[in-house]
Amino acid sequence: MRKWVDKYLAEVADTNIKIKLIIADVGDFPEFSKRHPEKFINAGVSESNAVGVAAGLASAGYYVYIYGVSSFFLYRAYEQLKYSVSYWRKNVTFIGVGFGWKYFNIGIGHFCPDDILLVQGLPHFEIHTPYNLTQLKNLLRQSSENPRYIRLTANIVNNLTIRNFQDCPFIITCYGEMARTCISIVESLNAKGYNVGVVPFSCLNKDVIEQEIYNNKQSKFIVIEDQCELGGLYPLLRDINANIISHICLPLLPNLVSSSREDLLKGYNLDEESITKKILEIIEHE
Repeated sequence: MRKWVDKYLAEVADTNIKIKLIIADVGDFPEFSKRHPEKFINAGVSESNAVGVAAGLASAGYYVYIYGVSSFFLYRAYEQLKYSVSYWRKNVTFIGVGFGWKYFNIGIGHFCPDDILLVQGLPHFEIHTPYNLTQLKNLLRQSSENPRYIRLTANIVNNLTIRNFQDCPFIITCYGEMARTCISIVESLNAKGYNVGVVPFSCLNKDVIEQEIYNNKQSKFIVIEDQCELGGLYPLLRDINANIISHICLPLLPNLVSSSREDLLKGYNLDEESITKKILEIIEHE
């Protein structure tokens, strides 16, 4: 999805002279760097320094975007993110990739199962989990008073059709990576006559989630996510007393290595077919 970040930020920078994009020698941004070389900074393999530079530029009034691997920034530069960005509420957006189990085939140094939990520990940080390109574009175009973590999934798609979920006795909740899978599952269940809705979240903000759950307070919720209980959606729903009847997630064990998302899900018996079967068992038991 780096190509879309490259495209959208280049468009934003066409009209906003205060944009800065910083990378730590990861990825290529041909569109942005060609059109706006003065707004593009490669800090090299130095994540802590990159965050320090971002905080300084934000203090000078710039809208700063950092792109990089989640584990590299959240583990190596956590103190800088906390003390230089979050405590001072700097206008810095960190676009993280490779979180959770995404880079299992590269090595454990890229493994980041607790990215959401870590960002939740950074005061004022917003956590965004866009699951379609429109959401991503809007996030990159809109500034915020708060620092932001955009959890950029490779599974993002252009359009997803979500039917009206009001008055459904069962609702599947998810975010980011799992949205496409869950919407497909719900469409399949609806076609079979089951009254099941889906609520994919594009922001893991407690107030937003609480309002959505309140609007459907008579429903029973099934949580499906690519995250274990180290942060994620399940603890947020549990804290606001949602009627959760099941939680299905990828265990994120580092001993199961795969070269593809599909193979990894199958290894845990969590492909779309098996998840659908689990949901049917839960619904029929209720």
